[in-house]
Amino acid sequence: MFSGLFKDAHKMYKLGELDIYKKQSDIEYVYKLYYNWYKNEYENTKCVELTYEEKKKINKKLIDEIE
Repeated sequence: MFSGLFKDAHKMYKLGELDIYKKQSDIEYVYKLYYNWYKNEYENTKCVELTYEEKKKINKKLIDEIE
């Protein structure tokens, strides 16, 4: 009964049927940042621009809106 409803909802979530209810982020990620912990603080060691494939994977639907 009650657990059966959660099983159905979990299955729908896994299949992506509930994605329309998720809040979409409009943040565009452009850089990969690397930090190291050094002497009780973080130190930025590297800043790399994402490739087109990485941007597409990370930003998902946003990439279509930008172009």
